[in-house]
Amino acid sequence: MLKNNNILCNVVECKFNDKNQYCTLEQIKITKHEAIAKNVESTDCASFQSMK
Repeated sequence: MLKNNNILCNVVECKFNDKNQYCTLEQIKITKHEAIAKNVESTDCASFQSMK
């Protein structure tokens, strides 16, 4: 898959990471862990899939 120049990602454990800090998905889903997200730690990329 080709990299998406609009989605930066440094999670090399994700199968969608192109190993050059870009995601290869056309779009990603972001999720939150709390009713109201107050900081970056409250959110995650829900599109993550392990390389294993």
